[in-house]
Amino acid sequence: MLSICHDAMTPVSSRSSSRAAENAYALREIRRRQIEQSRNSNAWKPSILGGYIIIVASVLFFVVGIYATLLSAFWNNTGIWILDVLARDTHYKYLALLLIPTGAYFVIANWVGWQYYRNS
Repeated sequence: MLSICHDAMTPVSSRSSSRAAENAYALREIRRRQIEQSRNSNAWKPSILGGYIIIVASVLFFVVGIYATLLSAFWNNTGIWILDVLARDTHYKYLALLLIPTGAYFVIANWVGWQYYRNS
């Protein structure tokens, strides 16, 4: 008895398109499983302690910056070593404070330039 393979009788273009559809379906299924696993996993989540640390660090930086730029001329000797060093310094006490907005400007400008490059 002679058997004929069904796949051999199908035109080549329909075989390749059906395989492409199967591959696309398999890739979508794999991606769906990855997303489902990532939702169910114990991925890193921000904690309340991290938020408090950021707030305290920001307030501390703000207070030290205000002292270094404005109040050190009036309160020279506080008894705190690092604040006294900032009060005696005449140039570099502004460096750390001014690096933040300058760095933020360059980061934003580079990001905008990168977006123009990618979308042109």
